Amino acid sequence: MIFLFLLVPIFLFAQTLDPLSLEKALSQSYQFLGSGGQCTAYVSADGTYVLKLFKNRPFPLSKESRFTPFYTRWHRLRKMQKQMDKRDRLYFAYRYCCDKLSEETGILYVHFHTDVDLDTCDFVLQKRAIGLEDYFLTLRAQGRLSDARKAVDQLLELPYSLYKKGMRDRDTHFFNNYGFIEDKPVCFDVGRFVPIDGEEKKKSYEKKRALFKKTLYDWLKIHYPEL
Repeated sequence: MIFLFLLVPIFLFAQTLDPLSLEKALSQSYQFLGSGGQCTAYVSADGTYVLKLFKNRPFPLSKESRFTPFYTRWHRLRKMQKQMDKRDRLYFAYRYCCDKLSEETGILYVHFHTDVDLDTCDFVLQKRAIGLEDYFLTLRAQGRLSDARKAVDQLLELPYSLYKKGMRDRDTHFFNNYGFIEDKPVCFDVGRFVPIDGEEKKKSYEKKRALFKKTLYDWLKIHYPEL
């Protein structure tokens, strides 16, 4: 269980919550939920929020590249630039989604530092979502077939909603990244979101949507054949 005390200055942030609601959300205790490559997630005591703490310096050079004698300064700088570009894309995706896609992602607050101080803490506050598998299996257990059909239709519209607002998801792990909040579909992992524009990008989106649809239908045929 952890408690948050926000004593560090904010350098880059975005929020959709009013200050009192944000304070209430962050004043709760949080328990460990899971960990990924970019961050560690904690769930609030009331089960409403997820706090994602980004790992300290998630994009460092490897020890081998830092200490290998023939790893030239040019290569180090090039590698560092790539890592910083990756970091900037990640930060941009979360901030953009907080500003423009809060309903589609559940992101409520973004707090990033622009320096590399190891004592700083980058984090994101989101509403907690129910994963796709748990959501549809619950609907099936409750015999809510019409609600399940509606949920499928809404879920398949989500990639288009993202596209209309200028973003697409490069990740193919749909069942790990998508879910529902208050019966509305969301993508709660936006770490691989990128801006979308132009015909070529549109074709990429359409291909991705077709893959999303196939993955969902294949799973439903096995686990929810009534649909």
